[in-house]
Amino acid sequence: MDLEQFELWLRPGVLGFYRSCEVTVCGLLDHDGRAHNLFTILVFEDRELASGEPVFLTKKNERFGDGIRLLAVQYHISLEAAADILREIQAQNGQIATPLGPLETALMTSVPAYFVPRCSTVTILVNSVLKNNFRGSMVSEWFGEQDRILRMLKAAELQKAALRIRELLPIDLFTLSDHIGNVLFQFPQEIAFCKLSHTETAVTCSVSFDERVQSTEKYALNVFTDHDELLMDHHAAMGKDGSLALYLSNTGGPYVIALTDMENGIPILWQTTSTIRQVGGILEIEGDADCVRTVRLPDGTSEQITVNSVIPISAGQPAPPWEEASRQRQYERRMEELVKRLEFVRYGRAGDERAKALEDLRRLMRMEPLARACLWDPYLTAQDLLETWYFTNTGGKELRAITSNVVIKEGTLESWKAAQRDTLAGGSNQLGINLRWRIQHSLFGFPFHDRFLILIPREGAPRVWSLGTSVNSFGKKHHILQQVANPRYILDDFEELWAALEDDSCQIWDSEEERCHG
Repeated sequence: MDLEQFELWLRPGVLGFYRSCEVTVCGLLDHDGRAHNLFTILVFEDRELASGEPVFLTKKNERFGDGIRLLAVQYHISLEAAADILREIQAQNGQIATPLGPLETALMTSVPAYFVPRCSTVTILVNSVLKNNFRGSMVSEWFGEQDRILRMLKAAELQKAALRIRELLPIDLFTLSDHIGNVLFQFPQEIAFCKLSHTETAVTCSVSFDERVQSTEKYALNVFTDHDELLMDHHAAMGKDGSLALYLSNTGGPYVIALTDMENGIPILWQTTSTIRQVGGILEIEGDADCVRTVRLPDGTSEQITVNSVIPISAGQPAPPWEEASRQRQYERRMEELVKRLEFVRYGRAGDERAKALEDLRRLMRMEPLARACLWDPYLTAQDLLETWYFTNTGGKELRAITSNVVIKEGTLESWKAAQRDTLAGGSNQLGINLRWRIQHSLFGFPFHDRFLILIPREGAPRVWSLGTSVNSFGKKHHILQQVANPRYILDDFEELWAALEDDSCQIWDSEEERCHG
């Protein structure tokens, strides 16, 4: 964003009627007391410039990593001062002036300006770092490399700092970690509001403007709805006589609504929303003394559960039959795509599918050549590794594997480990293998049950698959391989357990040590 565009967006009536700017700075204080930008957002507001000192949200002793202190502070500045900050960023001085002194930044790159809709039927992730985005906002973002931050905090400590910021502010840098180090200018849209109203057969989309907007003739309203990649309904109109409205068919939506300032060539409103066509619920009738179930527990005691009656209720119009038919076809297609990408695969419904399942698992392990892999299975054995990981074809690719002492059926821990090492050593010449394998036992770490394959790329978020069963029975009976949500939480648990198994008694195999002593 250049200064000319900045001044256009600030002009009264273009996006809002701004009179001040709220600045929120999240930073890190190093040992010398220098402040480094973790995330800064400037939000333009329709209120007089507030007086007063900066408000600190963090305490002085909030430390992360090697004595690095976390800073979160808010203050207000004038529109002219906000323009000065933009000039500082453009000049690539590596600093931003604040009331507390200079805030050091990386050399920053301008991200193309974008409009952020409010969350409605669609969740917009960027809203988790914006302030009160009720009608949408134009955003100018400046990207700062994270290398400087990662030299101050390790990734795990940075995540903890992001979680602490989320406790203090509606800013979720834990989820949107790619925004760490950035500076955002948020211009909330305050001049127009859209409303949908409907009858059984028609929908009206109307736009209301702030009373300070002098003319609506420069605004264009477009509304459309799609279904099954088809444009089902589309209407457009220009503002006239202070009003702007469109009349649509009642398809149930979702409706995509766009309001554009044709004179300045910028979006004013963009949202996806639906009307409520059918409401469903339940009527629950509480049971009486005659509706009691008795359950006898193993310790000899018993519990009594009152059983209620539930009646489903609904009001409104059901979906038309053609819509339900196409949704069923879309579901089947999505299932085929998930299976093709190995995001959801069912095995064992037609008998033993061991060969196919093993090949799928090997394909997952080979999927990202530069990614580190983690295999987490309480019954993992050397033979399992020979049948899976040893089929990867990228030399030096790292696998960290954890098994558990529940796999040991006879003998001691040390004799079992020795047998596993013999199996690995005799099963391969180890060319290009980079395997580190540990076992959870006794008081080391914590017992676990689930089975996961984790891929950690050099850049981007990790990907995790739940195996549904141990590798030794993979594909033999019915189970489901599926990619899971919230992969970082699972990776965090794995790394916590991995660190707890540093003791020599937990080590089974380390390819580097084997080569040194081989």
